[in-house]
Amino acid sequence: RELRLATPFSNGFLAIDTQNTLLRFKEGETEFEIVSANTAEGEAQSAVNFVQYGERIYVLTPLKNQIFRHQVILDKDLGPATPWLSEASDIASAVSISVDSTVWLAEPTRLRHFDRGTEISLDLSSIDPPLLNLRDIWTSTDHNFIYLLDIGLGRVVVLQKDNLAFIRQYTQDAFKTATSISVDAKTELL
Repeated sequence: RELRLATPFSNGFLAIDTQNTLLRFKEGETEFEIVSANTAEGEAQSAVNFVQYGERIYVLTPLKNQIFRHQVILDKDLGPATPWLSEASDIASAVSISVDSTVWLAEPTRLRHFDRGTEISLDLSSIDPPLLNLRDIWTSTDHNFIYLLDIGLGRVVVLQKDNLAFIRQYTQDAFKTATSISVDAKTELL
Protein backbone atom coordinates (compact mmCIF):
# COMPACT_ATOMS: atom_id res chain seq x y z
CA ARG A 1 0.00 0.00 0.00
CA GLU A 2 1.17 3.51 -0.77
CA LEU A 3 0.49 5.87 2.13
CA ARG A 4 -0.50 9.50 1.68
CA LEU A 5 -0.58 10.58 5.36
CA ALA A 6 0.40 9.00 8.66
CA THR A 7 0.42 9.90 12.35
CA PRO A 8 1.52 8.08 15.54
CA PHE A 9 -1.38 6.23 17.17
CA SER A 10 -1.57 3.84 20.14
CA ASN A 11 1.54 1.65 19.75
CA GLY A 12 1.70 2.11 16.00
CA PHE A 13 0.28 4.58 13.55
CA LEU A 14 -2.82 5.57 11.60
CA ALA A 15 -2.53 6.26 7.90
CA ILE A 16 -4.56 7.26 4.88
CA ASP A 17 -3.49 5.51 1.70
CA THR A 18 -3.68 6.82 -1.87
CA GLN A 19 -7.13 5.19 -2.18
CA ASN A 20 -8.25 7.29 0.85
CA THR A 21 -8.68 4.24 3.05
CA LEU A 22 -8.04 4.77 6.76
CA LEU A 23 -5.58 2.16 8.03
CA ARG A 24 -3.94 1.18 11.30
CA PHE A 25 -0.57 -0.45 11.74
CA LYS A 26 0.12 -1.82 15.18
CA GLU A 27 3.63 -2.41 16.53
CA GLY A 28 4.50 -6.09 16.27
CA GLU A 29 2.00 -6.74 13.46
CA THR A 30 2.95 -7.40 9.85
CA GLU A 31 -0.11 -6.05 8.03
CA PHE A 32 -2.34 -3.00 8.02
CA GLU A 33 -5.91 -3.28 9.21
CA ILE A 34 -8.74 -1.14 7.88
CA VAL A 35 -10.13 1.24 10.49
CA SER A 36 -13.87 1.66 10.75
CA ALA A 37 -14.63 5.39 10.74
CA ASN A 38 -17.76 7.41 10.14
CA THR A 39 -16.08 10.24 8.22
CA ALA A 40 -17.62 13.41 6.86
CA GLU A 41 -18.22 13.45 3.10
CA GLY A 42 -14.89 13.95 1.35
CA GLU A 43 -12.97 14.11 4.65
CA ALA A 44 -10.34 11.47 3.82
CA GLN A 45 -9.84 12.82 0.29
CA SER A 46 -9.35 16.41 1.43
CA ALA A 47 -7.28 15.66 4.57
CA VAL A 48 -3.80 17.21 4.47
CA ASN A 49 -2.72 16.29 8.00
CA PHE A 50 -4.11 14.58 11.09
CA VAL A 51 -2.99 13.99 14.65
CA GLN A 52 -4.00 12.08 17.78
CA TYR A 53 -4.54 13.96 21.02
CA GLY A 54 -5.72 11.85 23.94
CA GLU A 55 -8.64 9.74 22.82
CA ARG A 56 -9.38 11.88 19.78
CA ILE A 57 -8.15 12.24 16.21
CA TYR A 58 -8.14 15.72 14.64
CA VAL A 59 -8.27 15.81 10.82
CA LEU A 60 -7.24 19.00 9.00
CA THR A 61 -9.35 19.48 5.85
CA PRO A 62 -8.57 22.93 4.40
CA LEU A 63 -10.75 22.48 1.30
CA LYS A 64 -13.72 22.14 3.62
CA ASN A 65 -12.49 24.94 5.91
CA GLN A 66 -12.87 22.57 8.83
CA ILE A 67 -11.08 20.44 11.36
CA PHE A 68 -12.97 17.22 12.05
CA ARG A 69 -12.66 15.49 15.39
CA HIS A 70 -13.24 11.77 15.95
CA GLN A 71 -13.48 9.90 19.23
CA VAL A 72 -11.30 6.78 19.34
CA ILE A 73 -13.46 3.72 20.10
CA LEU A 74 -11.96 0.65 21.79
CA ASP A 75 -8.42 1.76 20.84
CA LYS A 76 -9.17 0.87 17.23
CA ASP A 77 -12.09 2.47 15.40
CA LEU A 78 -13.17 6.10 15.09
CA GLY A 79 -16.53 7.56 15.98
CA PRO A 80 -18.43 9.98 13.73
CA ALA A 81 -16.76 13.14 12.41
CA THR A 82 -17.66 16.22 14.42
CA PRO A 83 -16.84 19.68 13.01
CA TRP A 84 -14.43 21.22 15.52
CA LEU A 85 -14.28 24.88 14.39
CA SER A 86 -17.15 26.72 16.07
CA GLU A 87 -16.89 29.90 14.00
CA ALA A 88 -16.38 30.45 10.28
CA SER A 89 -12.64 30.48 9.63
CA ASP A 90 -10.79 30.51 6.35
CA ILE A 91 -8.23 27.76 6.79
CA ALA A 92 -7.96 26.96 3.07
CA SER A 93 -4.18 27.41 3.05
CA ALA A 94 -3.48 25.38 6.23
CA VAL A 95 -0.83 22.69 5.77
CA SER A 96 -0.29 21.25 9.26
CA ILE A 97 -1.95 20.77 12.64
CA SER A 98 -0.65 20.18 16.16
CA VAL A 99 -2.76 19.76 19.30
CA ASP A 100 -1.80 20.38 22.93
CA SER A 101 -5.31 20.86 24.39
CA THR A 102 -5.58 23.79 21.99
CA VAL A 103 -5.14 23.56 18.22
CA TRP A 104 -2.25 25.10 16.29
CA LEU A 105 -2.38 25.43 12.48
CA ALA A 106 0.46 26.18 10.09
CA GLU A 107 -0.15 28.17 6.94
CA PRO A 108 2.72 29.08 4.59
CA THR A 109 3.35 32.51 6.11
CA ARG A 110 1.59 32.37 9.47
CA LEU A 111 0.81 30.38 12.57
CA ARG A 112 -2.76 30.23 13.88
CA HIS A 113 -4.06 29.20 17.30
CA PHE A 114 -7.55 27.99 18.30
CA ASP A 115 -9.14 27.16 21.64
CA ARG A 116 -12.46 25.31 21.78
CA GLY A 117 -13.02 26.03 18.09
CA THR A 118 -12.44 29.80 18.34
CA GLU A 119 -9.37 31.58 16.99
CA ILE A 120 -6.98 33.31 19.38
CA SER A 121 -5.09 36.26 17.96
CA LEU A 122 -1.30 35.90 17.79
CA ASP A 123 1.58 38.36 17.64
CA LEU A 124 4.44 36.79 15.70
CA SER A 125 6.59 39.93 15.55
CA SER A 126 9.33 38.11 17.49
CA ILE A 127 10.10 36.06 14.35
CA ASP A 128 12.67 37.92 12.24
CA PRO A 129 12.84 37.44 9.35
CA PRO A 130 9.13 36.58 9.06
CA LEU A 131 7.98 33.10 8.09
CA LEU A 132 8.46 32.44 4.38
CA ASN A 133 7.08 28.94 3.81
CA LEU A 134 5.86 27.20 6.96
CA ARG A 135 5.46 23.47 6.27
CA ASP A 136 4.96 21.79 9.64
CA ILE A 137 4.58 22.48 13.36
CA TRP A 138 5.14 20.43 16.49
CA THR A 139 4.20 20.84 20.14
CA SER A 140 2.81 18.73 22.95
CA THR A 141 0.97 19.17 26.21
CA ASP A 142 4.11 18.47 28.20
CA HIS A 143 6.27 20.93 26.32
CA ASN A 144 6.52 24.72 26.70
CA PHE A 145 7.69 25.34 23.14
CA ILE A 146 6.27 25.22 19.64
CA TYR A 147 8.54 24.30 16.75
CA LEU A 148 7.94 25.75 13.27
CA LEU A 149 9.49 24.16 10.17
CA ASP A 150 10.04 27.02 7.69
CA ILE A 151 11.27 25.34 4.49
CA GLY A 152 11.44 28.68 2.68
CA LEU A 153 14.36 29.80 4.85
CA GLY A 154 15.65 26.33 5.77
CA ARG A 155 15.08 26.70 9.49
CA VAL A 156 13.21 25.50 12.53
CA VAL A 157 12.00 28.36 14.71
CA VAL A 158 11.37 27.68 18.40
CA LEU A 159 8.87 29.87 20.27
CA GLN A 160 7.72 29.94 23.88
CA LYS A 161 4.07 28.81 23.73
CA ASP A 162 2.59 31.09 26.36
CA ASN A 163 3.85 34.40 24.94
CA LEU A 164 5.34 33.45 21.52
CA ALA A 165 8.72 34.83 22.52
CA PHE A 166 11.51 33.82 20.17
CA ILE A 167 13.76 31.23 21.85
CA ARG A 168 16.08 30.11 19.05
CA GLN A 169 16.25 28.94 15.49
CA TYR A 170 18.13 26.11 13.84
CA THR A 171 19.25 26.56 10.24
CA GLN A 172 20.20 23.75 7.91
CA ASP A 173 19.93 23.23 4.15
CA ALA A 174 18.22 19.88 4.85
CA PHE A 175 15.27 21.80 6.34
CA LYS A 176 14.53 23.26 2.88
CA THR A 177 13.36 19.85 1.62
CA ALA A 178 11.91 18.45 4.85
CA THR A 179 8.21 17.58 4.87
CA SER A 180 7.62 17.26 8.61
CA ILE A 181 9.20 17.74 12.01
CA SER A 182 9.23 15.72 15.19
CA VAL A 183 10.88 16.60 18.48
CA ASP A 184 11.98 14.41 21.35
CA ALA A 185 10.38 16.38 24.18
CA LYS A 186 12.96 15.22 26.75
CA THR A 187 16.16 15.89 24.81
CA GLU A 188 14.75 18.53 22.41
CA LEU A 189 16.40 16.71 19.52
CA LEU A 190 14.80 17.43 16.15
